[in-house]
Amino acid sequence: MFTDDHIRRLPVTRGAKLVGVVSRADIMRALTARPEGSRGPTSRDDDMIRYQVVETLLSIPGTSPWATTVTVSHGIVELNGSVENELVRDPSRIAIELIPNVDEVRDYRAIIQPYSG
Repeated sequence: MFTDDHIRRLPVTRGAKLVGVVSRADIMRALTARPEGSRGPTSRDDDMIRYQVVETLLSIPGTSPWATTVTVSHGIVELNGSVENELVRDPSRIAIELIPNVDEVRDYRAIIQPYSG
């Protein structure tokens, strides 16, 4: 969305009060940061694969790198978190399988259940 709409920064508010500004670069840094407890990539390829997985998730409506923890080790991609519905889980997994140097995708994402309060 940031790229498509040529947005560079957005205000962050709490109620009606401005509490900060977030940039496109801030978001990309957060998305590419390794999950807490991760031992890091086993190779430069793993780092690049993780970046490409995040980019892929950003491009598919109904998936989100914010709702998915992505780890990569020796070309094996693990996805934990959630997707909006079953219709996007398999296509997004297949898109990730097509990324160069991906040997396997282990998809543990759950389907978000609607709140029925």
